Amino acid sequence: MLGHPKRTAQSIKLKIHELGLSLRPQYVYSANSLGRTLGISGDAVRYWLKLGLEATRQTEMPNSPHYITNVAVRRFARKRPELFGGLNRIDLYIVLEDEKLVDYILENYPNRNNPLKPPNRVRCIETGRIYNSYREAGKAVFVTRSGIFKAIKFGSTANGYHFELVDK
Repeated sequence: MLGHPKRTAQSIKLKIHELGLSLRPQYVYSANSLGRTLGISGDAVRYWLKLGLEATRQTEMPNSPHYITNVAVRRFARKRPELFGGLNRIDLYIVLEDEKLVDYILENYPNRNNPLKPPNRVRCIETGRIYNSYREAGKAVFVTRSGIFKAIKFGSTANGYHFELVDK
């Protein structure tokens, strides 16, 4: 150690912070940052986690973020390439780092995948108008789609309007 005092873990962390570096390994994404990189929502990435995308957590706390490596994303893309269809070539290559895989995905799956189930149709009780989705109803009465969902689930109002599901 050439006569220098031994550095503590805390002093090393402070120096790393001063230099603007991160303690996390490179190419590790959270669900939101992976979604931003690919041009999709973080919710879509969290759905992929349920479908088998491997991720780790720093702690076992319920709301702690998942950390996803590009190796895990590449492995998942090989198993489920249809989920990556229709994404931007450059964004895919940045994450997957495999030109052949990117070409295969874009050639065989040129469009984004469709939702697994169709949107729920809802009716405004006051006006009688039927909307094709929670989002469409929310835009009409200036609330979010979750506001419409909660109004239906709990029998409350969304911006003064009551809603119900419409049978298909």
